[in-house]
Amino acid sequence: MKLKSIKVGEMNNPKWSHLVSNMELTIKKKDVFSSFDSIYTIGSCFAEEIRKSLSSKNFNLFPKFEKLKFDKLITNIDTLPNRSHMNFYNLPAILQEFRRSENSLKIVPSDFIIVKDTTFKMLETGQMRFVKQKGQTVYHDILRRWNWSNSLDELIEVSQKISELTFQGITQSNVAVITLGMSEVFMNHKFVANEMPAHLHGKTNYIPKLLTSSQNLYYLREITNCLRALNNKLKIIFTISPVALIRTFLNNDIYTANLVSKSNLISALFEFMSENPKDIHYFPSYEIVNMLGWDAFEDDKRHVKGATANIIVNSFQASYQKNVGG
Repeated sequence: MKLKSIKVGEMNNPKWSHLVSNMELTIKKKDVFSSFDSIYTIGSCFAEEIRKSLSSKNFNLFPKFEKLKFDKLITNIDTLPNRSHMNFYNLPAILQEFRRSENSLKIVPSDFIIVKDTTFKMLETGQMRFVKQKGQTVYHDILRRWNWSNSLDELIEVSQKISELTFQGITQSNVAVITLGMSEVFMNHKFVANEMPAHLHGKTNYIPKLLTSSQNLYYLREITNCLRALNNKLKIIFTISPVALIRTFLNNDIYTANLVSKSNLISALFEFMSENPKDIHYFPSYEIVNMLGWDAFEDDKRHVKGATANIIVNSFQASYQKNVGG
């Protein structure tokens, strides 16, 4: 089954026979935003593709990560400034980010992971390296991806600036596009990591866990409550990233693990939307890419091609932007 067309119209197709005959995915047209609206984006690496495509169409996008200044020689913040995006892979990581922005989740210096007798270096090639060095320390903010520094003071300062940019984005946007990546997470007694922790630290008290649909539903409710408290006029569009798990840490074949991970998110989202029909929307990125088949992906068969991302964003605009036809 390979997708031939995406039809945006007044109603969704209810019949499997029509799908098979036409190889057509249908999306119901809703006027959610205009070209003058500001859009806040957050989520997995696929959210970056959406952000890049919307940016090329001159949308006003938040967060304004280009405003974040830090010393690249001693500090790393995700892939900034080369790419204007920070990855957040799971629902609790996104919730933690929102709570940090409103200051209801307070991160103290002791919450940062400390890697002793190690220093962070940026090589002339642009590659990052952790080097064993007696008496040196690397500090790691595991609630955000690849946030580490040789300076605790700088990491604290930059972390606060990121929270301020997140707060600004939520409060000044009309629409939030949230891309969900996975249900597999690493948790300890206090936090959910935003990346696999053991690759940097060796021993870790974070353990792998699969979030159920019910648990994902809880986080969806909490995220929406948090956003509504900050901006009660914000319209929210959820989508599922088509990017597969790079590996699983649970006892499953990777294909099954990825399918379960995505399915738990989709199940939770549709139950959540049945509770909140107003200003909560779902866009089928995951379905579009999987119906397009392997040709939609880069050689790693995980990340989508730029052309595929453009197909998705064009369909996204046709579905939700005012005065854009399907």
